[in-house]
Amino acid sequence: MAPVTCDVQVEFSSPYYGRLILSKIRNEDNTPVTINSFLGLAFKSPAQVDKPYFTVSLTPWQAVTAMVTNEPVKSSLYTVLAGLHLESPHTFNTNDTITIDINGDLNADAETYVKSFVLAADKMPDTNGKVDVHCQEHAPRDARQCAAEGHSHGGQASDHRAHGAR
Repeated sequence: MAPVTCDVQVEFSSPYYGRLILSKIRNEDNTPVTINSFLGLAFKSPAQVDKPYFTVSLTPWQAVTAMVTNEPVKSSLYTVLAGLHLESPHTFNTNDTITIDINGDLNADAETYVKSFVLAADKMPDTNGKVDVHCQEHAPRDARQCAAEGHSHGGQASDHRAHGAR
């Protein structure tokens, strides 16, 4: 199954309120997205988002129920995880939109919010990701080896032998 993508834009934004509009929901290969039961979303927001803040306009119309959790990242930044549950299977078309009301300032960092969206069909998006770590070829293995080689540890030279380590 191809990854799901969409177009996101900020509509009306003040320091206290804004609106994010998701449109053209599709697979990354530009084929239509069909969901059997729900669309999973993950995104960044300057404020918590609750269930009533989602307005989903589908053709043909059907009722949508939002399930939402907000995870604080730092002051005025949240990761929002939402499952938009539909009554029956649906294939997204170009007229379908999702509107998300935000009770916070989208202007401060609009690009971060717009580019943060990750979507998935019938599952929650994978937001764990991975990080490549490259180590020095001969990096010290622990603080004792570091001290034995005369390197500093934590900004100060360490000599663990003074504390009984050998």
